[in-house]
Amino acid sequence: MKITTTILTLGLCAFSALAQPSRPQTPETPFPYESIDMLIDATDEGMDQSPWSPVYDGFTHVLGATLTLPDPEQFGEGPYPGVVMITGSGPQDRDETIMAHKPFLVIADHLTRHGIAVLRMDDRGIGKSTGVFGLTSVEQHARDAWFGVRYMIEHPRVHASQVGIIGHSQGGMVAPYLALHDPDVAFIVMLAGTGVSGAEVLIDQTELMYTKTDLDEDYVNAAIERRRVLFDRMCAGAEKDELLDLVKQIAITEFRVPDDDNAMKLAEQMLPQFNSAPMRSFICHDPRDYLPWINIPILALNGSLDTQVTPRLNLDTIRETLEKAGNRQSTIIELGGLNHLFQHAKIGAVGEYGTIEETIAPEVLGILSSWINATSERIAPAPDEE
Repeated sequence: MKITTTILTLGLCAFSALAQPSRPQTPETPFPYESIDMLIDATDEGMDQSPWSPVYDGFTHVLGATLTLPDPEQFGEGPYPGVVMITGSGPQDRDETIMAHKPFLVIADHLTRHGIAVLRMDDRGIGKSTGVFGLTSVEQHARDAWFGVRYMIEHPRVHASQVGIIGHSQGGMVAPYLALHDPDVAFIVMLAGTGVSGAEVLIDQTELMYTKTDLDEDYVNAAIERRRVLFDRMCAGAEKDELLDLVKQIAITEFRVPDDDNAMKLAEQMLPQFNSAPMRSFICHDPRDYLPWINIPILALNGSLDTQVTPRLNLDTIRETLEKAGNRQSTIIELGGLNHLFQHAKIGAVGEYGTIEETIAPEVLGILSSWINATSERIAPAPDEE
């Protein structure tokens, strides 16, 4: 029994790379634009009086990053619209590499070729970034992305009033939180972003996984209820001993461990997966606490075959939340036949990601560049048009 993949299916990093297959969309040098690698200082000093003081962690670190700037011969010297990309759950590099796919590199390449400056960054402790990923909450992930936003706003070749953020998966959960804390964010793009709490996302994943098996309904309902109780108590601030007992009940009910001693041993192995800083914050974070207060343009995309962040739960909730809040600048699109990575897929299962040559559907790339350019012009016309 492989407990880790049974318990958690949200993090792209959890899936080991396969043999290096063909990835025809991965861009190769030389690029027809400028690509600059850098380190962005994410020092906490002086941050205690900022909107980020609740997530101040006392660490000083740098973020490895790549900035791509459009070709001045084609698009002029700028300033250009700009975006900061936010990775999904788990330790991710700046390209969000998974199974030899590099979706953020592919997106950045496309956007830069269409006149948009792009900044993408390694997570803390990954690639060229320092710091400790295992201590990074959702809120601290947003705080790191904020340093990227500030960098772009201050860059002389980026239009300060046209800087937005693109978040994928958990990064799409981070995006509304960041936008609410920084009024200078011009727009957000949620790629398979969550519309409900992390707890609801994980429960939905578990239910979807079990409904595809021959397990009886009572077993499935009991397994889901045990997880729901655990997540509720976690978000209520329960201590380790109580959580350990609740995870033991999952071991007994869901994994059918026959005796208390073995169930407790399994619970001790499982608890850190639930109770780490990244996971606990994900479970308790709910975008509905932030989306209603955001009045900037929002683009939310989801694939109809997404089994990690299902559109029926998440995209529909995003739509309902924004409509209820009166945000008339939102565009919500469900794309048929695409999975969580926005690949054309057959069933959308995680195991399918690595077997598909396509990294990201061309129609998604087209939607992104067209929407960002059009939205940026509405927000703030280019200098020669003002």
